[in-house]
Amino acid sequence: MDQSVVTQKTDIKEKANPKLTQTQPVSISQLKSIEQFIYQLSLLCKGCNLELDNKLAKVRATPLQGEQISEFSQYAGQAEKIILAQHRQMTLQLDRQRIVLGDIVAQLSRVTELPASVSNELKHFTRELEKPSLLVWDLTERLTQLAEMVSDILQQHFDGDTTKLLPKHRQLAAELCSKLAELEFTSAQQPKLTFITQSLEKTQSVEHLLHNYRHVFDLLVENMAREKSASQEFLHALSDTLSAVKQAVTESAQSAVQHQTVKAKLNNEINSSVASIGASVDNSVELNGLKAEIGQQLVLIKTALARKEALEQREQDTLKQALQNMSQELNQVNQEAQRYKHRLVEQQKINELDALTRLPNRGAWDQRLNEAASIAKRDGSPLWLVVADIDHFKQVNDTYGHSSGDKTLQVVAMAIKNTLNQDQYVARFGGEEFALLLPGLSAAEALESLNSIREKVRNIPFRFKSQPVQITLSLGAAAILSNESVEQTFERADACLYRAKQKGRDKVIIDE
Repeated sequence: MDQSVVTQKTDIKEKANPKLTQTQPVSISQLKSIEQFIYQLSLLCKGCNLELDNKLAKVRATPLQGEQISEFSQYAGQAEKIILAQHRQMTLQLDRQRIVLGDIVAQLSRVTELPASVSNELKHFTRELEKPSLLVWDLTERLTQLAEMVSDILQQHFDGDTTKLLPKHRQLAAELCSKLAELEFTSAQQPKLTFITQSLEKTQSVEHLLHNYRHVFDLLVENMAREKSASQEFLHALSDTLSAVKQAVTESAQSAVQHQTVKAKLNNEINSSVASIGASVDNSVELNGLKAEIGQQLVLIKTALARKEALEQREQDTLKQALQNMSQELNQVNQEAQRYKHRLVEQQKINELDALTRLPNRGAWDQRLNEAASIAKRDGSPLWLVVADIDHFKQVNDTYGHSSGDKTLQVVAMAIKNTLNQDQYVARFGGEEFALLLPGLSAAEALESLNSIREKVRNIPFRFKSQPVQITLSLGAAAILSNESVEQTFERADACLYRAKQKGRDKVIIDE
């Protein structure tokens, strides 16, 4: 056949069936493009599955050339299986999440008085969820839309006065700060307490206020748990000691009964021996025989007495050991009791101190007042009851904050305390009020002493927010009379304080 015809037929055949044509070699640039494409595609899949990430990392690290092509093909095949499984799992998750989103939308649709725009958006959202072609990117967009709608609904639903901070709420915050100042907390709790107090001063919402109330409740519960634990430890120690003492007493009693039985038996033996001696004396006719008989009985008596003495010694040793054990146990419980008593005394002292000013509190004042009044009435010695009040204290709190008010109370309290001698007494009566007892002074001496306190407070260089502020004190005093109660005396002192306020404050008025 002509060669040209053969060539022509071959060309026609190759055109009719492209698979028969020879494969063109792939250039290096084309391989680089494929590698880059695979690299970027694998990065896009990163984070979906840890196992898939590992396989794709091996695919990216294996070049498409030479003998490594087979290794690349192996890693790519393994990754393909994981991708197919991941696709099936993602499809199931999309279906489940579509159902969850539908339930959320149904719940939101039940909210009453929804704006028309939000209601229409919910309906449109429901229709979009019903479409079968929901992809991962579609789901992300739907979640964003749903979050925006939820935000709109919450803003609409809570736009009333339910969370608005009212004056009564601010008053509650101020009262809580005041109560916290009257309570005692551990040094470890002080930083948290300071944070709560500062946070209460900046209360902006009811939720914020409730949050702080919860923190205070947690602190109180913590203190109660600590005290309960200490009490339980002491009671457990006491219970263990009493059990040990009871066991020692029981063992001693049982030992005493056993010893008593043995001693009774020995006494019987001794008595029998003595009776035998008497009988031998009565019946004996021969002196040598009598001597031998008496000798035998004396040996028996001596042996019985030795055994009895040994028994009594053991009994004494046992009793002594039991008493020593009981003494040790009782000493231990006594030490525990002393430690617990010391803690109670310290706790009582703490409970009698105002936490903010470290002055005696109202409870300690009432006790000291009654004791001092009884002594003064019995001895007929003068005793002045004084009520002091910081002028314009509310203005300090409102202008500079409660922390500045607390600082003012602390400084004034120390100024008053440092002015008094050891026989005089000052306590924080409540709020910005202080109560004092001045024994053994005449009216002139009491007036001079109180004016000294007033002037000392007046000259304290207070500065709040870099501004100098002058703090003054008004005081009223009355002498305790034998024919009146301490309540009546306090009322007279309080009336004097009221007159000092009326006369312009920064004054001392006494009821002579």
